[in-house]
Amino acid sequence: MNSNDKDFIKDLFKKLDVNNDGRLSKSEIKDGFFKLKIPSNDESINNFIQNVDDDKDGTISFSEFEKFTNNNLIQLKKVFNELDSDHNGSLDIHEIEESIKKLGLPMYSEQELARLFHRIDTNKDNKIDFNEWRELLILLPNSSLSAILAYWKDAHILDAGDDNGGFIPPPPSVGKAEKSLSATLTYMAAGATAGVVSRTLTAPMERVKITYQINTGAPKSLMDTFRSVYADGGFRGLFRGNFANILKVSPESAVKFATFEAVKKLFAENDSELTSGQRFTAGAVAGIAAHTSLFPLEVVRTRLTASSEYKGIFDCIVKTAKSEGYIVPFYRGLTASILSTIPHSGINMMVYETLKHEIIRLTNNPYPSSLQLLTCASISSVCGQLVGYPFHVIKTRIITKPDNYKGLLDGISQTVKKEGFKGLYRGIIPNFMKSIPSHGITFVTYEFIKKNFNIHKEKKH
Repeated sequence: MNSNDKDFIKDLFKKLDVNNDGRLSKSEIKDGFFKLKIPSNDESINNFIQNVDDDKDGTISFSEFEKFTNNNLIQLKKVFNELDSDHNGSLDIHEIEESIKKLGLPMYSEQELARLFHRIDTNKDNKIDFNEWRELLILLPNSSLSAILAYWKDAHILDAGDDNGGFIPPPPSVGKAEKSLSATLTYMAAGATAGVVSRTLTAPMERVKITYQINTGAPKSLMDTFRSVYADGGFRGLFRGNFANILKVSPESAVKFATFEAVKKLFAENDSELTSGQRFTAGAVAGIAAHTSLFPLEVVRTRLTASSEYKGIFDCIVKTAKSEGYIVPFYRGLTASILSTIPHSGINMMVYETLKHEIIRLTNNPYPSSLQLLTCASISSVCGQLVGYPFHVIKTRIITKPDNYKGLLDGISQTVKKEGFKGLYRGIIPNFMKSIPSHGITFVTYEFIKKNFNIHKEKKH
């Protein structure tokens, strides 16, 4: 082993040994693999520790690490030389392609091969030198030629801007269908929990916001509206409609986040990094799916929140059905809701994901802090609302005062005539006061559950 290789191994160990105690814990290896874009999932990390940890103390000392990497370097040099058919000290894309053919492995498409090659070619000189080769594969448990190329074929190559940042080979013991179902259910559980927590904590502001929105008479201040709500129902009155809100937001958040992740996965099948347009589309589709599937509950929740004439959810459903019909009133305002959801949910999710991935890229840390996530969520919430809020106002008025409006366009026309364009943004300040912390709590809770249920690194973002 030459001095260059020795220095490389020492530097690599130092990068992984975050607390500088001379030993690598599982968490250090897990986070270090992400930063270095090295193959990683729980199974591969456990296998790595088991293979390298000679004294079986659950950590890896430098001597154990050096022994493993030294043996790997010998094999990697041998494989590199086998691939380097013209013996010029570097690999080009044609040499990689020919080696795959010789081994009889399933062939990449031209686009896939080019994308793979250029991710390894870190200095973008259209060739892979041994240093690039070594950095990519030094910790691969099996460094034979067939294993490396088969691993290349089976691995999902992900970009550093994504949550993963390295190769994530799917565990052979778990089928794709089982993994997909498990992840989807966890996304749904994470979304549902995040929705319930955030909406309950911000229920008083939701109550004040809706009451303020539907007041088309002389403007009251937010404090006057708060006093009126409190006088009408006391402390419990501030949470009126929250149970219906929870019944709605729990499945709605579950559907929204699961759909968002599913659409992102579809977009990411042939590309490791989503564009802003793809993130917007994923967010918009998720919002439409969630709102449309549960819109009757939105009608019930809004009416319960805005009025004290109903004794509860069932009473609201019965009275509405008897006086207005069994189907139509429960979908009144849906068009306005969808038109509000497309820009709001699309922009909200797009901005959040983009900011989060930028933080990951800049900090080289796969897990942004709660404060960083709160900041991303707050900015994305404001951006989404500025575009979609007018439709939200009209939807709320159509639901609570159906006799006053013939539909979306009539609602917009009447609002602008009576109150001016500012009427379309009536209540946006209390909505900001409610939605900014609500979005922050939602996303922090969601990311926390994703991380702790170990699905944070399974999906491409």
